[in-house]
Amino acid sequence: MHSDKRLPIRSLLLNVQQRACQKSFRIIFDFYYQGLLQYTTYIVGNQEIAEEVVSEVFVYLWKHKASLTGIKKFNSFIYLKAKHLSIDHCRKVKTLTTSITDKNTYTYHLKNNSPEHQMIEQELFVKINLAIQALPTRCQMIYKLIKDDGMKYDEVAELLNISKKTVENQLTIAIKKLRATIISHDVKENKKIKESFRL
Repeated sequence: MHSDKRLPIRSLLLNVQQRACQKSFRIIFDFYYQGLLQYTTYIVGNQEIAEEVVSEVFVYLWKHKASLTGIKKFNSFIYLKAKHLSIDHCRKVKTLTTSITDKNTYTYHLKNNSPEHQMIEQELFVKINLAIQALPTRCQMIYKLIKDDGMKYDEVAELLNISKKTVENQLTIAIKKLRATIISHDVKENKKIKESFRL
């Protein structure tokens, strides 16, 4: 594992965050790539898949460049991200299952149902993703780290240099907003069903 002490990581991340500086991002990429590739290859056991994982890591960083300087321990963060994406690749299944709750409040599965049902579920899936993207930057990152990457509250708090309570509060905000999206979707779908019976 690299140590970012040999790299002016703070200034590079700042350049990427504030100016979308591709040159600074390339320096970060070149510095970490081989180490991440070796690490992910060890986990997934396949270099081609490992290359995909590492690419996903850097795509994630670029997409979330607006919040990069909020990560206090970048070296730990990037390797943890690679670890969770590697594990995710190992666990991938063909059935799309999405769960968005902290206490199993709501779970839905997109399986081989009727075309109408699949269309409704796909619409909901799109709405949920849009709602996630609309969350404030830090709130969105916390949600994804916990729900998508399976990280613990303590790990997220340490990575973002915030309190565990802040993590809990931000996750609660995210879940409330996503739950509102689901409820709104269900109300509209129920209305459509009722209207169809009136025809």
